[in-house]
Amino acid sequence: MKWNMILKASISDEKWTLLAKNILTDVFPNTEELKRKYVKYSNAGKINQETIRYYLNMGRKIPKRRKRAYSGILEELLRGGTERYDIEDGN
Repeated sequence: MKWNMILKASISDEKWTLLAKNILTDVFPNTEELKRKYVKYSNAGKINQETIRYYLNMGRKIPKRRKRAYSGILEELLRGGTERYDIEDGN
């Protein structure tokens, strides 16, 4: 699954569940290009993690808001948006 393609297509329940699983188990980001831009969920700050869980739940409960929720998740995972990545991620 190409992560940037999610924004261009509607997100099915199955894709959303897979996305949530991959984020929460640190599978995403999974390429070097994405790793340079985003941090893993476990390396995000506590507030960032809570916000990501909020967006994942919002997308699960309200399918029409999945694109907005996905954008919010990516925003929370941006390298510049979290304080812990530089210590724990090593990049």
